[in-house]
Amino acid sequence: MAPKKDKNEKEYGEKTEPWEPVHLKPVSSDTITIETDACTLVVWSKHTIPGTQLHPATCHTGACVVISKPKNDAGKIYELLSRYDHPNLLKPIGIWEDPNKVGNAYLAFEEVHGCVKQKREEIFSMDGTSIYGFSDSGFKIFRGIFSAVNYVNNHYKKDAESTSSDTTHPLYAMNLVDSTIFYRISAANELQAVLGDFHISNPAALRNLQTRSGKPRDPTHEDIEKYNWNSTGDYLSGFYKKDDANEEMKHLAMFLKGQTVKEVMYDELLWEPGLWEADLKMEYIREIWWHVDRQRDKNKTMKLKDTDNGKLLSAKPPLGIIDCILKLLEAKHDKIVENTLMDSVEHLRDHIVAHQDLSYLAYQGPKDDVGVTKAIIERYVQKTKGDYMITLIRQIRPLGWIAQSPLVKDKGSYMDCFYQLKRVENLKQED
Repeated sequence: MAPKKDKNEKEYGEKTEPWEPVHLKPVSSDTITIETDACTLVVWSKHTIPGTQLHPATCHTGACVVISKPKNDAGKIYELLSRYDHPNLLKPIGIWEDPNKVGNAYLAFEEVHGCVKQKREEIFSMDGTSIYGFSDSGFKIFRGIFSAVNYVNNHYKKDAESTSSDTTHPLYAMNLVDSTIFYRISAANELQAVLGDFHISNPAALRNLQTRSGKPRDPTHEDIEKYNWNSTGDYLSGFYKKDDANEEMKHLAMFLKGQTVKEVMYDELLWEPGLWEADLKMEYIREIWWHVDRQRDKNKTMKLKDTDNGKLLSAKPPLGIIDCILKLLEAKHDKIVENTLMDSVEHLRDHIVAHQDLSYLAYQGPKDDVGVTKAIIERYVQKTKGDYMITLIRQIRPLGWIAQSPLVKDKGSYMDCFYQLKRVENLKQED
């Protein structure tokens, strides 16, 4: 069978005619071959991609994967995915009847290589058995997952706001579990997350919904969007036990589950420090410090805490990182205190961001604790105060100094605009 083509559907290969099975031609005991007028599908029906329900296969496009689903479900998922154009969503190839199960059909997708859950050691930065954030691969994997979920959610929203019947988007919730979130290995040997399974019937969490008056109701697009985000939170938290993850990872999962906010929004998700590399955190601290330092005179005679912005930070409680900072000093300093958020920002900027090499030399414990990279010394701060960055973001954002998450800024020129403003201010002072 072939699903009805959508006007937005992209062409894959030479698929132009209806695909009806002609006959079966066994290749071996492990495979079945389904021939059609357009092309032939060979399925390794006794084998599955590890951790998934997908079977390896080949067709006119080359290597692919297939899954057997009820014909109706397969057709609807095919039509739905054919509308999408996102690098982290499955690309459908076609549908063939499953000769081994009456009423089922094989839905074929571009090749994937396994499920993400099997790559736990590669996608997290580990310290023994504990998770201290994502690895470089992990950042890409989970940002890709979140981007894909946001993309699908936006389609629900756009179609809900549209008055055209031609663009109606079916309200199918995403099926986001261990066995349906895949990875493929790129030509550059990098992992890329891929997903795209849907519940054609409402999952349990979306059944038996009621209006305020207690009458049964169908899920709205807001209900589906919330369900999708909550599912990603459940998926993320499934990678660790209660005490095996750092505070930022647990906070990220709680955010996605809706436990720390009334509504999960993608723009707000980008402010979760669990999605920030150490370099981004350093730039964020530097940017906060700059917003205070820029108010000082050219000769820096004014203390940071005496500037208008410094006074704002001085009125806020500290982050509680003094024990960490004291260990990064060559000798005991009675004058080093942390009574306010301004103190905390200064310490982070002076000993973690700006003079990391001096902190490394001064540290009296095992040097591997603080390391020679920003990622290691940032982890050292986390071990002392796991929620320091969560608290810092919560305190700074209401001030309105930094409108965008560092995650959406160009990492190569993060501070360029601020340095340009500083140069302009310096020129004004010289005049």
